[in-house]
Amino acid sequence: MSFKRDDDQQNTAQIDAYDASHLFWDEIQRLDFAFRDLQREDVSESDIEEFLHVCEPVWTVLNRIQKKKKNGPQLSLLLFNPRVLP
Repeated sequence: MSFKRDDDQQNTAQIDAYDASHLFWDEIQRLDFAFRDLQREDVSESDIEEFLHVCEPVWTVLNRIQKKKKNGPQLSLLLFNPRVLP
């Protein structure tokens, strides 16, 4: 079962077996369930430090996704140089 936001459910009729994007939402769901069970007293200072350290790459990816969404689709321009051909 994949986690889907309400507004996404209208856009996805079924999961494509060859599309791994559902794994992204599965991981988000796992995080959500893990956070629900935690209490403030369960988390030590070293847990916080470790968590913040491993979150940096995740935030890098999420920020890149947000930036890509904000900027819209990018078009690539392929230039043809006839002198390069054999």
